[in-house]
Amino acid sequence: MQKCPHCGSANVRKSRRYKAERTLLRPFPAWFRCRECRKRFVGTDWPLARRWAAGAAAVVGVMWLGAVVWPEGGQPGGQPTPAAGAIENVPDDAHLPVLDVELTGEALRAAAGRGDPEAQHRLGLELLQTFREGGDPAVLAEAVHLLKEAAGRGNPRSQLVLGALYENGRGVIQDFREAVGWYRRAAENGEAEAMLRLGLMAEAGRGMDRDLVEAYVWLNLAAARGATEAEIRREAVRRQLTPQQVARGQDRCRALDTRIPPLPSR
Repeated sequence: MQKCPHCGSANVRKSRRYKAERTLLRPFPAWFRCRECRKRFVGTDWPLARRWAAGAAAVVGVMWLGAVVWPEGGQPGGQPTPAAGAIENVPDDAHLPVLDVELTGEALRAAAGRGDPEAQHRLGLELLQTFREGGDPAVLAEAVHLLKEAAGRGNPRSQLVLGALYENGRGVIQDFREAVGWYRRAAENGEAEAMLRLGLMAEAGRGMDRDLVEAYVWLNLAAARGATEAEIRREAVRRQLTPQQVARGQDRCRALDTRIPPLPSR
């Protein structure tokens, strides 16, 4: 299942807006968009990868069957023999790759109950997905409660999602000022998408007085951290500013940039 690397939500959809770059580490790339934090990211097109894998497995199976039925010389009955010393040549300190183990089910709920903000964030996202599938208001209320707990403990992804919930009035009363507050906390903790949303709120005058210099500042910071959409909006805002306002905004960007921590890799 494809998950958003920014907030961890599995509620993502394909986005065809940008062409994804193929690399050796990601041979089946595709752009996705998260419905929770609205961030775009490059992920793996797993359905396409599975189709290729199935085709490759079929080819290998045919080749193996041919080798068993018709071994060397075309006579049936032969069995392949491993190369001598193949197993003995494996170094003693060799390690098999270990998959990351993620808490699920009761273990995840127990960790969330102990106050672990990452567990609360992930369980909150899972409950949001469960609500979409079942429509139980009690599930939605629990999801919002967990995300508030995680956001209050400083989880920037929960702060971002909570801002989006308040902006859209999902599970909470729509409140633009509250949305701005959570977006600001997430932005100050390094979330590029929150910087983008904060810039858009300042540009539109939602939850705060309309301030194009403020919008330029946060859009500029978001673009510097890889939010592609922020580049387009930043230039649109910049064209409405005087050179003096742009210079003032850039001075503030430099000051904020030294205080905002880099978001840790996820």
